[in-house]
Amino acid sequence: MEEEITKESAEKEPLGASEYIDDENAVDGNNETVSPVDAGDEENETGLRGKLEEAYAKSSGLQDRYMRSLADQENLRKRMAREKDEIRLRSKMSVIEDVLPTIDNLKLGLQASENVPEAKIVVDGIKMVLAQLLNSLKEHGLEEVDPQGKVFDPNLHEGVSYEPSEDQEEGNVISTTRIGYTFNGKLLRPAMVVVSKGKEA
Repeated sequence: MEEEITKESAEKEPLGASEYIDDENAVDGNNETVSPVDAGDEENETGLRGKLEEAYAKSSGLQDRYMRSLADQENLRKRMAREKDEIRLRSKMSVIEDVLPTIDNLKLGLQASENVPEAKIVVDGIKMVLAQLLNSLKEHGLEEVDPQGKVFDPNLHEGVSYEPSEDQEEGNVISTTRIGYTFNGKLLRPAMVVVSKGKEA
């Protein structure tokens, strides 16, 4: 009888503290249980965050390189177009410069024929052809520079003599000995002029 009571008492005794501790968990000083699984998740999250930041940085670098490449290509395209226009302009200027002496000779021939009544029909025909030629060249950007009566401009005119004048003030152009030309706003050939030095004392 006593043995049975002893057995029953032994079975009802509380378990030791060590027997309540889960082998898979650890207890910290604040009696908070930290699961090894939770710690692993935090490490994985930190690793993923680092990889994500690295991917963002790499993506930003690639985008920057892409934008720089686009800008370089655009600059190259504009430079090539500008150089192409300059080559085309120089080619036109070269051709027109070769034509200018012919225009000068035609004008001189017309001036010499003005006082020949017999050549009037021929002179009128040449005038029409010359006007047509000048109009065609004007459509391509050619402009005449005839500064007679205007102020002398060394950027557009070339003075061949300096003479007194009763009609023109000092510094004005008395007459034009050779017409000048500009092409698309650029000086192609300066006008040769006689410049006034004012009234003679």
